[in-house]
Amino acid sequence: MDNALNAEVNLGYCIVSYTQVDHLVKVVFTDKVLLGQEILMTIQDTIDTLTNGNPYFLLTNMDDKVSPTAFAYDFYADKARAEKVIREAFVLNSPALKLAANFYFKLKKPVILSKVFDREDLATEWLLSSQKEKE
Repeated sequence: MDNALNAEVNLGYCIVSYTQVDHLVKVVFTDKVLLGQEILMTIQDTIDTLTNGNPYFLLTNMDDKVSPTAFAYDFYADKARAEKVIREAFVLNSPALKLAANFYFKLKKPVILSKVFDREDLATEWLLSSQKEKE
């Protein structure tokens, strides 16, 4: 575990980690999963606990392990999330997921500034770039 990492929780199908200094939450899926209400609510509850309800940057690495449900798309488009999530990056290596994500961004017009990446390092750099701009 990284020295700057404050907390990490293994939920079995994903690892949720939080780095307080950067206000960065990473959700890395480690097992194939149908991303529905129960799983999303468990992940959100874990994030709320780790961040103590404070705003954060969110990086979700879905790789090719996630099949989002209709609930997942509605969840990610929910305006209430903008109170907590500053920026959101998705790391997707599956062409099908990339296509779905791009369609989602065009259709739902997310209220949270969001972007899709191929690599986690580029996603992290983009997420934290707004912090560096303020300094």
